[in-house]
Formats: sequence, C-alpha cells, structure tokens
Amino acid sequence: MKHAPRTPSQSSVWNLSALALRWPQVSIFFITVIAIAGAMSYFKLGQREDPDFTFRAMVIRSIWPGASAEQTDQQVTDRIEKKLQEIPYFKHTRSYSRAGESLIVLELLDTAPAAEVPQ
Repeated sequence: MKHAPRTPSQSSVWNLSALALRWPQVSIFFITVIAIAGAMSYFKLGQREDPDFTFRAMVIRSIWPGASAEQTDQQVTDRIEKKLQEIPYFKHTRSYSRAGESLIVLELLDTAPAAEVPQ
C-alpha cells in the first residue's frame, strides 16, 4: 500500500531547521540578540571576590596528655557536650574520644542568624 507524498500543508509548520534554512537572516538576527542579551546579563551579575557565607558547623578539639580514652570521654567530652547543648540554635553534636584527645563537631540550625554565629 502506497502512501501519498506529504504536501506542505500537511508537514509540520514549526520545523525550526527548515525555517532557519528558509530565512537565514532571521536566524542570525535572533542568535545575535540572544548573544548580546547574554553578554549584558553576565556583566550585570553581582560579583564579589569573597562572598559572605556562614559556617554553621564548628570543631572543638581538646588535648589532655596522659589521660585514657574513658577519662577523656567522661571528664572532657561529656562536659563540653552538655554546655554546647545550652547554646541557642543547637542542632546536634558528634564526638570522638581517644587517649588524651577529644574531638567534638557542633552543628547549628540553618535558621541561626549569621550575626549570632561566632566566627
């Protein structure tokens, strides 16, 4: 069964490739307008060498030479963690204790204002 060839009225009118080949001046015009608009937008962007941002995570490291891991955990890490839980915008802590050393990672809530977060 043979199909009749498509007439221009049956083919897609919005074929961009065919339109670009049929009217190259229009295509070049639109490409130029888009390129100029892109260049203007690029130069209007706000640019700072060092943008402001706030770290909402902090690391507290304490050293107690000669103490066992259990002593460090009970007498240093636990006490620091309890005090940290009292600060506003507290989210959670993670702590690591080993012989003579304690490491605590404090995270604040994302809603903590930058002015109230210590730097």
